[in-house]
Amino acid sequence: MDYSITTPSTTNLVGTTKVNLGGVAVCYNPQHNPNTVLIDYTGILHNSGAAGVYLHTGTDYGYNWQNLYDYPMRKTVSGWQAEVPIQPGGTMNFCFKDSASNWDNNTQHNWSITLASY
Repeated sequence: MDYSITTPSTTNLVGTTKVNLGGVAVCYNPQHNPNTVLIDYTGILHNSGAAGVYLHTGTDYGYNWQNLYDYPMRKTVSGWQAEVPIQPGGTMNFCFKDSASNWDNNTQHNWSITLASY
């Protein structure tokens, strides 16, 4: 079975794919793990010198987030990174917060990806 990442700005990205979404890069590599995405973050919290960053996730699109979870991100040379599970056909909304509870929510638009199967 093949999968693709769908974002608000791109659709039907198949196989090993990296999508840049302004300070956020989402990489899907089915050969590495077909049920996870790798998220790199270089946004405002990183640029402000955050001591720790968390990827805040939920399912469903819009403002009714469910299944909330905070993934601690690991520091990299260029920013922060986390590998997180996503279910085929599922939509994951996400934003970021630092250890001082400052948020980067993409100016209240958050980010959203869907891993579609076909």
